[in-house]
Amino acid sequence: MKKVTIKMMMAGAFLLGMTQIANAQTKKTNFLSGDANFNSTKVDGSDAKDNSFGVGVQYGHFIKDNLALGLELGYAGGTVTESIGGVAGETKTSLFRVAPFARIEKQLWQTKFSVYSDLGIAASFGSDKFEAAAGGAEAETKVMGLGAFYRPGILFHLKDNIALLANFGELVSYQYTQEKVEGIDDKTSTQAFGINANKILDQFRFGIQLKF
Repeated sequence: MKKVTIKMMMAGAFLLGMTQIANAQTKKTNFLSGDANFNSTKVDGSDAKDNSFGVGVQYGHFIKDNLALGLELGYAGGTVTESIGGVAGETKTSLFRVAPFARIEKQLWQTKFSVYSDLGIAASFGSDKFEAAAGGAEAETKVMGLGAFYRPGILFHLKDNIALLANFGELVSYQYTQEKVEGIDDKTSTQAFGINANKILDQFRFGIQLKF
């Protein structure tokens, strides 16, 4: 009788464990997403123009139903046609970014839409390189930045594990930037904090998210 009872207890424990594993798999506690943006502006009546783009990949793990911790890897590049010191040319920007973040996600009623808010810190590094249109003049500036951001977004769930996403960039941000021109010992530092509501369209990003 004791043997039968022990076997039943072991079988019950096994079934309970398998149920918990199945539930964890059903909940899909991880996500992987990618987004991108492109922006181009031109000043009327001049040759000045600004082309920029950015891509990002985010991985996150839900520690609660609506709260996730994640890490973002990103790259931003661009070309600005301008005149520096009376010399016409192009400045090419190349920046890499690493950003841990926390995300709160909330479904909108019983629809396929949900909204999310990312709060994080970011470190970026790269360079700005100026090349004169006539040739001969070049200058490279090393760039390092640290900052914090708040980024809201929206998801449209095509399926339980696939969603389209859109976000409006860093709506609120703080940025510390340090720049050093190659060949010059001095460094320049700037700080900026603000609400970037007037740049929402420029920062708009579109992508896809997978849950697993």
